[in-house]
Amino acid sequence: MVRYDREPYFSRVDDYVRVTMDTRIRAQAMDKWTFTAPPRNWRALDDGVTMKSPESLIVLELKFTTQVPLWLHNIVERLDLTRRSFSKYGTSIKAFYGAMDARTCRFAGGWR
Repeated sequence: MVRYDREPYFSRVDDYVRVTMDTRIRAQAMDKWTFTAPPRNWRALDDGVTMKSPESLIVLELKFTTQVPLWLHNIVERLDLTRRSFSKYGTSIKAFYGAMDARTCRFAGGWR
C-alpha cells in the first residue's frame, strides 16, 4: 500500500496546466486486500537513504494538455529542475522486496 501527501495547483480559468507536489511518500507491505493499514508499519520512500541522495525527494508533476507553456518552461529553467521518472509503487516494491533480477522464475514456465 502506498500513501503520500499531494499539494495540487490548477487554474480556475482553464485546464491546460496542472502542477502537483507529492511529499511524505510512504508504503507498507500488506498480506491481505484492505484499505486499513497498521499506523506503525509505514516506511518512508522519499528519504535520502532510500533514494541514495543527500536530500529528501519531492515529486513534482507538471501536466499540460498540449505543449509546455513558455512561462512553465522558464520556471523549470530558472529553478534548474531535472526530469526524472519515479514510480511510487515500483519504489515501494524495491524497498520491501529488493530489486527484481533480470532472470525471474515464472510459476509455470521456469526461468526466463
